[in-house]
Amino acid sequence: MPKARTKSPRHENSTELRVPLSCRSLAIIMHRKDRCGDGLLFPAKTRYRKNRAVEEKTIQTAVYSCHRYSQTRQDAG
Repeated sequence: MPKARTKSPRHENSTELRVPLSCRSLAIIMHRKDRCGDGLLFPAKTRYRKNRAVEEKTIQTAVYSCHRYSQTRQDAG
């Protein structure tokens, strides 16, 4: 993530944010990059703006709902 998009871009010693990825994560990112080009990898469409970044909360909720201990899972009973 570029320094300008981090929480502290105004600090002189701050740097860009780099996150190490697992092989599976990297494969997903590369697949999305091939599909989306240089745009957003995970765009969210809304009524007001055509494309914007998906919010972290949306991704967290989707991941949680897939876990076996999630009470909101479709097949939970």
